[in-house]
Amino acid sequence: PPVLSSYAKTEDKLFKHLFSSYQKWVRPVEDLNGTVQVKFGLAISQLVDV
Repeated sequence: PPVLSSYAKTEDKLFKHLFSSYQKWVRPVEDLNGTVQVKFGLAISQLVDV
């Protein structure tokens, strides 16, 4: 079986390929003045673990 380091190398290669043309300043909106809605939730059980 492959060793763990070969998985890490493959994962790193995939990550670099997927983000090779990533531009962090580009926003996912059609209109330049459009807003980006971000929603997230948190359960009480997750707070207890903190």
